[in-house]
Amino acid sequence: MQNIGIDLADFEYIRKNNLIYVDKTEFLYKIVSENKYYFLSRPRRFGKTLFVDTLEKFYQGKKDLFEGLYISNQDLDWEKHPVIRLDFNEIISQTTEQLKIVLTEKLIDYANQYNLELTSTYVPTKFNELIKKISKKTKHGVVLLVDEYDKPILSHFGVIEGSINKIRTARANQNFLKLVYDNLKPLEPYLEKVFITGVTKFSKLSIFSTLNNLIELDQNEEFAEIMGYTEKELDEYFSPYFSKLAEKNNLTISECRNKFKQMYNGFRFTEKDSRVYNPFSVGNALKNADFDNYWFESGTPTFLVELIKNKNFDLSNLENIEVGKNEIKAY
Repeated sequence: MQNIGIDLADFEYIRKNNLIYVDKTEFLYKIVSENKYYFLSRPRRFGKTLFVDTLEKFYQGKKDLFEGLYISNQDLDWEKHPVIRLDFNEIISQTTEQLKIVLTEKLIDYANQYNLELTSTYVPTKFNELIKKISKKTKHGVVLLVDEYDKPILSHFGVIEGSINKIRTARANQNFLKLVYDNLKPLEPYLEKVFITGVTKFSKLSIFSTLNNLIELDQNEEFAEIMGYTEKELDEYFSPYFSKLAEKNNLTISECRNKFKQMYNGFRFTEKDSRVYNPFSVGNALKNADFDNYWFESGTPTFLVELIKNKNFDLSNLENIEVGKNEIKAY
């Protein structure tokens, strides 16, 4: 029985250590073979970073890692491309000055990897210079992967009384990042693919305003199951674990699956009735053979909780609230 790797985001480690990997490379194939610019928003701990890492390994030409997966049977050249990956979970942004310094260090580090010297002193133009020089040196388009793009903004929106300075920092970070991303459109000849993830879209229009051909995947029915596990995937990859879970909790397999569905099958990202389970909850519940609120305890949406407290929402009526597609699309 294959082991479950909980909250792992290293595709190469998962594959080389024979851990369970739920094959999402059908969606990877669509992304690498179609449009150039993509944006995907999903809640935390839903597999965004793992998907970004899988994209990186694909563009690094590591075909052996994909053996037996959907994408390995497709007609692709597996050509290696230079990759710039910016993970804003790892980039300090307590102040805008910090954000500029750490981002500059990241860009210089990539330049060093390709033995390049950057002459620009202004971060947005340094970003522009880096992509152009890498593309010209390698004679390939650069793949830009941006994970959790909204972290430097959202982390300062605590909706706490008297947090004016935090909101100012959030807006300053937003304005700075917009200057960086404004380079993406004119850099089109030097880019192979751009894939951006985040939790929210509240600032998407202003940050990526120049990318009018950015494909949004969040409510795209074709990509409804790009992250999270379907009922079919639970059957295919995790059946042995349900036997252990049922036995420990004195349930039949049918009773166990019904309870599991009731607790963890609450996510649907499009109007299409395609429901998925949160991967973090699935991994913990099956590995521990116990039912618990794993995702909420580890990935509590602090912004939402603070907003509810600050605005005195009536929580007793929360289950009856319906929000339409247009409201969700309002940034």
